[in-house]
Amino acid sequence: MHSVMLRIATILLATSCLTALGQCDADFDFGGAPYGFSPDPTLGESFETGVVGESYNDILHVKVPSNVNAVEPSLDLPIQSLQFVGVVFEDTATQEQFAADEIGLQVTFNAFSFSPGSQYCASVIGEPTRAGYYQMNIEIVVFTELFGSPLSYPASFQNFALFVSNSLLGCTDINACNYNPQATQDDDSCSYITDECGVCGGSGIPAGFCDCNGNQLDAIGVCGGNCLEDEDNNGTCDDQEVYGCGYELAENYNPEVTRDDGSCIFPCEGVVNTNVFDWDGDYNVTVTDFLMMLSVYGDTDVDLDGVWDSGDECVDTSACNYASDPSEPCSYIDVLGVCGGGCEADEDNDGICDDIDTCIGVEDECGVCNGPGPTEIVIDQIITTYDSIYLPVDGEWFVYAVNVDTTFTYTCAPYFGDCGDPVSYQGYDYATVLIGEQCWFAENLQSENYENGDAIPAGLSDSDWENTTSGAVAVYGEDAGCGHNSPNIDACDPVQSLNEYGRLYNWYAVDDARALCPSGW
Repeated sequence: MHSVMLRIATILLATSCLTALGQCDADFDFGGAPYGFSPDPTLGESFETGVVGESYNDILHVKVPSNVNAVEPSLDLPIQSLQFVGVVFEDTATQEQFAADEIGLQVTFNAFSFSPGSQYCASVIGEPTRAGYYQMNIEIVVFTELFGSPLSYPASFQNFALFVSNSLLGCTDINACNYNPQATQDDDSCSYITDECGVCGGSGIPAGFCDCNGNQLDAIGVCGGNCLEDEDNNGTCDDQEVYGCGYELAENYNPEVTRDDGSCIFPCEGVVNTNVFDWDGDYNVTVTDFLMMLSVYGDTDVDLDGVWDSGDECVDTSACNYASDPSEPCSYIDVLGVCGGGCEADEDNDGICDDIDTCIGVEDECGVCNGPGPTEIVIDQIITTYDSIYLPVDGEWFVYAVNVDTTFTYTCAPYFGDCGDPVSYQGYDYATVLIGEQCWFAENLQSENYENGDAIPAGLSDSDWENTTSGAVAVYGEDAGCGHNSPNIDACDPVQSLNEYGRLYNWYAVDDARALCPSGW
């Protein structure tokens, strides 16, 4: 079984001090477990995959047990403390062992001595120089007591898996909709079809729905509508019907009527009316007038669809359904080519009507309509499946990887609109200016916090400023002596200096991973 082990030898060991302090945050939730790791190989977890020549950064979290029996039940020894000694990377294919710097990495803990029951972390950073499947082992010294005498034992945390690749896997075909410009090796994941919802390789609108937002047709055929019932199928919701006379030739015709209630009044025989036979109002008595008369006093088939007009809801031959179900009102072909669809415009010709289209144009990979696209591709997860074979000659198990599954996401910078528009950042609106093909802030940064919101230490004395190894910020002229914070100006006015020069940041603040500028700038 391949797992993280605390391996203890029964040999008294004298060890030398080794400084190994990092800046990671020991904030992993172990859920009350007395002992644990993240990533945890017993759960199939491993470090993020590295790529030769690319910057690498990952964190190992460790919760130290209080007693040796947490990992070795046969030993009941209280742990007083642990001390870090070193790290060894073993190539699982060749069994060669390497120090971290020999493969381009550095492993730094946030403490040198570890207290029992406490949590710690180690930063694994660098730029890998050698590809391979590695097993990282952390050498430590366990300090305890045996029969009242202090003892120290060599031990190790083992089997942390790290894969370093010579290339970045992904779709390398520029014609594919999921083309990855960062990938250097194709992984057969290319897809060439974008569905009607704009999803690369997607399956389109799910069955039973009428759009990509999960809406359904209501009783009158409106996508996402709220009509529950249309009893007569006339396209008007029952709770919105207008009752009255709906025949145009009747004396009391109401053009707003949607359902005729039999109240129509027609010209009576013998009444003097110069237009009594001019049913269509064109001041001519023609066959059309005769047919219209028959439609009231008798029956006819104006559209010749084989259905008497008295029972035909659509007699307009220009309608796309005039010869269909006679109980259906007339419908017409919309811009999407749908009979009775009702869509008036589809500006981007994507098959989605503009009145429900969430993006009239093209959404980039970051979901921004007509946006600039992602800033970089990020490996979300790499799951490596291992197998092993027993070698009788060596008397050992040989472990090897049989499959690697990698998933990706995009890192998307905030979309601020066109260059020249102001950019709001931490409560201040910065002017922008286009220089060449790049958009720049047109004034100096005035932030008092890192991009993630953490405050940057301020108000340091000259001595503290010169000796600090952490990020710090100041304003020119804010100290009475106008020392390290002041430019060569006659008057040391902090307010004037802030408006004129912005804030002054030391190198540690500029180099901090939390970043000073907004993401994407």
